[in-house]
Amino acid sequence: LWILAGLTSLAAILLLAESFVRTPYGLWDAHAMWNARALVMYRTPEFWRNVFLLHHPHADYPLSLSILVFTGWAAVGHETQTVPFAVALVFLFAGALVVAAGLAIWKNLAWGLVAGTLVLCSVAYVSMAAMQYADVPMSVFYVVSLVLFTLAYRDGRAKAHLLTLAGAAVASCGWINNEGILILIG
Repeated sequence: LWILAGLTSLAAILLLAESFVRTPYGLWDAHAMWNARALVMYRTPEFWRNVFLLHHPHADYPLSLSILVFTGWAAVGHETQTVPFAVALVFLFAGALVVAAGLAIWKNLAWGLVAGTLVLCSVAYVSMAAMQYADVPMSVFYVVSLVLFTLAYRDGRAKAHLLTLAGAAVASCGWINNEGILILIG
């Protein structure tokens, strides 16, 4: 199972890298919203509030992904498309790890490895990460909330600390994109 998980991880990285070579700026959501806003914040930090003006696409969208990209550029000291790629890579594997950890805790390690591997086998999921769409980060926080909620009631008694963390995770969906707000209030 470990070999299968490793090979699947490698395949996911290669698919992501191949997509990065073809479309280094991601697709519409990435270059028109998240990365464009990060550019405004990075190049002209004194005008960061301009990303909320109506001439920006979806000026109402939350800034969390843009802030992650901006922070990455600030950390490396220049704009580079490897930062949004790294953000996409981290969220892709975070999604697989959350599913794997949840099932490993609930059932056993073998179930967790199989589940994490299946997430990485999903070409659609890996492609969404490669496109740098917000759906992948939002899915991570959504699944974190589901795993924590499930674990909070595992033995029949509610565990307040896990429910609090589950609530924070589902609230984070609303900081990723507008569709996340629907998950929060749903």
